[in-house]
Amino acid sequence: MVSRDELETTVITRPEGLAACEVLELNPDRWTLLAIDCAHPFYCVGFLARLTAALAAAGIDVLALSAYSRDHLLVKEAEAGRAFD
Repeated sequence: MVSRDELETTVITRPEGLAACEVLELNPDRWTLLAIDCAHPFYCVGFLARLTAALAAAGIDVLALSAYSRDHLLVKEAEAGRAFD
């Protein structure tokens, strides 16, 4: 996944995908991707907020990204088991 704005370009990939990138900085943590398929993109008001609120209440760091028909949550690999509960 690539996110680009006027300040930075962020690439989220598996380690083997890094060979194709000029890496300036690498996050030292390992993350697990939770992909959530939304049946009605743009019409799931509060859905992502409820998921991230539950993770926050459990003390789990999360990086949330949205695409057209999917939301993506990245949680630290060490917390993935608790995130799935």
